[in-house]
Amino acid sequence: MGRPARLEEEKGKGIIVKAELTLPKALNPLAEAVAANIDGILSVLASSANRQRFASCVVIAANQLKADQTPISPASVVVASLHAAVIGLVPGPSLRHCYFVPRKLRRSDPAAKCQLEIGYPGYLHLTYGCRHLKGIYCDWVLRGEEFAHGVSSARGGAFVEHSPSPDRDVTADSLRKSMVGAYCYWETADGFRSHRYLTRKEIDRAEASGGPVWRGPYYGEMALKTTIVRAAKWWNLSEQLAMAITLDQQFEAGEEQDIGAPPLQLAQTAPDFDLDAMKEDGDEGAEADTKG
Repeated sequence: MGRPARLEEEKGKGIIVKAELTLPKALNPLAEAVAANIDGILSVLASSANRQRFASCVVIAANQLKADQTPISPASVVVASLHAAVIGLVPGPSLRHCYFVPRKLRRSDPAAKCQLEIGYPGYLHLTYGCRHLKGIYCDWVLRGEEFAHGVSSARGGAFVEHSPSPDRDVTADSLRKSMVGAYCYWETADGFRSHRYLTRKEIDRAEASGGPVWRGPYYGEMALKTTIVRAAKWWNLSEQLAMAITLDQQFEAGEEQDIGAPPLQLAQTAPDFDLDAMKEDGDEGAEADTKG
């Protein structure tokens, strides 16, 4: 059984309704740290997000981290949860918005630090908040498919012509063998159309700097996510999408993630809840082994 997180006031039509949030049971010190700080995390949650669903998913995501195999700083899991709340994305496999990925940023770090990696569904969710976008479309280009892209005054500007094979196989293993590129095509509310095409080499470079999510069944989604990130350079970004891209850039660069989220006075719940581990100095970054 989970425990009540807090009583939360919801105002509507002049009536105050008491709504009790219930958290799943914390199975490790990482989830205990998140549960102990859930009030502060929820205080910055995007207004469009469901508070009960977010609170439950963030604890479940922390429960799924393999802290017994690779020491992970509980404070960093709280910070990653805070970042997810600020941009309004739900961590974990249920919605696939974003994922907790432990990494050692420096070899001298005593523990891995949890970072947030944004998924393709998370980016789609955030693009819907960009009011200047009328729509976007992303797809893979597989070997043997008819594909052309470019800019032509005769065609009215940027164009994409793609004829996907009707029996194409888009499983992760198949995409690794047959994908030659991927693209994001978009149209703005005022009728401007453009696209961003990525070659397989560009996608491979993004994978090399990415986390373990790339190496699982969501390889194809992560490739499409990369096309959105590259295309977004030409968009009028919402605040949440801009912060998500910043987190991704910091993740790929192996840097401490920081989007200026309000600091929390973190509650310590376990002996290994080492806040100082967040500020350890050292040399080169190396990704922690997170395979379970």
